[in-house]
Amino acid sequence: TGANSFAGSGYFDAWVENGVSPSGLGTNTDFVDKTWHFEPVAAFGNTLSLQIFWNGVDEQSNFDRSACWISRFDGTGWDYNFPASASNLNVFGASQYAILRSNLSNFGAFTIASDGILPVELVDFRAEATTSGHHLQWQTASELNNSHFEVQHSTDGLRFERIGEVAGQGTSEESTNYEWYYQPTSRAIQHYYRLRQIDYDGQFSFSNIVVVQALSSSQSSVQIYPNPVMDHVKILIPSEGRVIDQMFIFSIDGRRVWQQAVASGDQIDVSCSYLDAGVYLVYGGKNEQQLMLLGQFIKD
Repeated sequence: TGANSFAGSGYFDAWVENGVSPSGLGTNTDFVDKTWHFEPVAAFGNTLSLQIFWNGVDEQSNFDRSACWISRFDGTGWDYNFPASASNLNVFGASQYAILRSNLSNFGAFTIASDGILPVELVDFRAEATTSGHHLQWQTASELNNSHFEVQHSTDGLRFERIGEVAGQGTSEESTNYEWYYQPTSRAIQHYYRLRQIDYDGQFSFSNIVVVQALSSSQSSVQIYPNPVMDHVKILIPSEGRVIDQMFIFSIDGRRVWQQAVASGDQIDVSCSYLDAGVYLVYGGKNEQQLMLLGQFIKD
């Protein structure tokens, strides 16, 4: 796949093979599908610069040419070298490219890697209601070309609007903590939040959705947790307040998916494994003709 060159002095055995080798990267699609091998045949005393050429046809489906680098296999895994700058990424004609890596003192197997799949590693996102508003917190393990986070809010889990923006760290291998405070004006029982992470080049991805239940609402005295849910949701009916004899769960399109007779103080465990992913509404009252909305939950 093109010619390769060194800047410096030394003698090497060099060859190229198809595929990314050694094994361990077979599930990734953000590499050039070639492995370059360089083995010195004699000792050398200086560091060297390596330039590798490749053809566009060998780039895998999620390879990001704008954020790529030369990666070396160190015996246990592939090392990370920050993405090339414009000065050492070159284009030859319509479909051949070259990249440079400097200060090399160890050799072996090399490939061209990129961060085409996961520019930001979000490890935690949570939100809680406080007396002064809603407190959102999130944490990243690393970031690549991260411009900013757009904070979005919804009262139904379906239609979101932008409520703020938090600057990212650009490119960082350090863990970073973020937070945002928001005082909703809506009197909705539940509030939904998500993050829209945006790269410098305009590409974006969404976080998971987190849910906050309002502190001050006569209807929100019924507790619904966890939220979002996987297999089961618990519904705790208060021992005081409006009498609820029947409880219902409806899908967002109006289908009744669950019904049960209840009493004050009951704690109900509802199986959700048979439900499709989406938003569900919890109603209660004397009968199906006299219902009030008690809350909502998201089925993942």
